[in-house]
Amino acid sequence: MRMCRNLLCARHFPTDVQFCPYCGEAQRSLPALGSASSKGDAVATKAPTQNREIAHPLEEHDEGVTLPPGLTTTTGSIDVDAVSAQAGMMPLHTSRLALLATRPVVWMPVFAMVLLLLASSLYKLPKLIPDAAYETVSCDGTIASELSLLVDLPVQLEPSTKAELLVRVSQQLDAEHVGVQRVNLFSTAAVHGDASTPIFSACTSRAALASLFRLHGTDPHLKTQFADKVNTEMTVRRTVLPSSPLTQVVADLSVSQYLRAPQNTLVVFSDLVEKSNGLSLLECRDPQDAVRTYRAARAGGVERPTFKNVSVDLNVIPDTGIQPATGQCRKTFWNWYFGDVEGVNAHVTMNYLPGRQQKSTNLKGYNEQQRL
Repeated sequence: MRMCRNLLCARHFPTDVQFCPYCGEAQRSLPALGSASSKGDAVATKAPTQNREIAHPLEEHDEGVTLPPGLTTTTGSIDVDAVSAQAGMMPLHTSRLALLATRPVVWMPVFAMVLLLLASSLYKLPKLIPDAAYETVSCDGTIASELSLLVDLPVQLEPSTKAELLVRVSQQLDAEHVGVQRVNLFSTAAVHGDASTPIFSACTSRAALASLFRLHGTDPHLKTQFADKVNTEMTVRRTVLPSSPLTQVVADLSVSQYLRAPQNTLVVFSDLVEKSNGLSLLECRDPQDAVRTYRAARAGGVERPTFKNVSVDLNVIPDTGIQPATGQCRKTFWNWYFGDVEGVNAHVTMNYLPGRQQKSTNLKGYNEQQRL
């Protein structure tokens, strides 16, 4: 027979048990089932009027088993808490909690698994939120737009010029674009060998959750790398290392892969004082002579590059050492040089960097050069 002394508890067990987890210590204080004292002292208590006593309450138990004092088997609903209180036991739900507390092996692995999953989610959460609107991606796919920056810097730059140059570089990197954009940095310094090969190149694309979190700008890590490269270029001693002619580098870029996307931007930082063997604007006295001299030097080849779907942004570094005639020759020559620009968003602008001379001029074509 079952060893549980409370018949209500004994119903939960299909076989005999030595310890009843529902009764706990309370069953030890009860007389043993089937003992002489329990048979002599057991008194049946009448059930409430709304419940009917079972005619044969012991027919489903072994012979000689008597209910403990104060317990009555009735039909209908049973108030387990009330019966447990009469028998000196804890309520059923309370005893289950006590059982769970006494057996930590059951719930501790589950609790540890929950903590592990929570920690893993918190570790991955920052990676789901991008740092900026545009994140660094692979350049293996289709390039929707190109952003090429070319630096052709003089020997020394004023602190204000350096600061503004970095600000404009950052603005170009943060500009909105669609699809994958490749950003490239070129320099006319001969230390890099082929000037038409970028010294730094990376691709960016809009982050998936950028709109949700209202993010702006480009990946900060990429901007830091780009700024470091530009700072290096601003400290290169060009008095020792000769530079490639600016016209030659721009011409090479115009036919390279770095300006062949559906949308392209060429940003130039230079004093725009050409000093090649075929043309030296420092010696120019007549603006028309600058164009004729350059065309004569390029006879038999491409006189000026052709730009398609390219927006050209010229950022002029002030040079207070040039003569007024050189300044006029510079405007006329570069206005003619970039005169073959066509396609979507194709235009040429000239803006001066901070210095003693600050000015903004739009280049609209060779026919309007006299108004510049």
